[in-house]
Amino acid sequence: MEVYINGEKQPEDRFSQLSGQEIIGRIRENWPDSLIEKILLEEEEVPLIYFQEKLEKDEQFRKEGEVEFVLCEKQELMEREIERIEDYLPRLEATIEEMVDFLSGEKKEKARSRYRSALEGLEWMQSKLVKVMRVKEDKEQKLKFQDERREYHRAIKSALVAYQQGRDGRLSQLFSEEILFYLKNMIAIVKEEES
Repeated sequence: MEVYINGEKQPEDRFSQLSGQEIIGRIRENWPDSLIEKILLEEEEVPLIYFQEKLEKDEQFRKEGEVEFVLCEKQELMEREIERIEDYLPRLEATIEEMVDFLSGEKKEKARSRYRSALEGLEWMQSKLVKVMRVKEDKEQKLKFQDERREYHRAIKSALVAYQQGRDGRLSQLFSEEILFYLKNMIAIVKEEES
């Protein structure tokens, strides 16, 4: 199997006869300041688990296949994800504001649509925040983040209950006062410099 790292072919003996897990370990060992951003099999992006299974089960691929690992610097990944988070936050806030406005009026169907959009946006935002926190090494920051995330999840669960019970006022309050508050706290923690 031919292995490429960021387009550069690697010596055959570096990765030959290794399992998928061992290949990942060797990459982390040799490129400690980088993360695997993408795995390309025959130029098609695949998840890690797919690569590992293919390597295990497909003898032809093991002998003649081609895999490329696209790495990026940890700091670069964090900066890029934080930028995406900051770009998206105003749109998410606008969606939540519209939802709250619709809930206080007679536009319940539009409020439901905004509610679903807000939940999807919050889920996306949280996945990006978690991705950045995984890269960070500051244990104190990680603990602070987990505390805020726990409160955020508590508020989300309360919002789900309020939605199911048709308690529009409580739903509005949770989104505008608690959920955004905890989300912004998580963003602030992610943006902090490591000590």
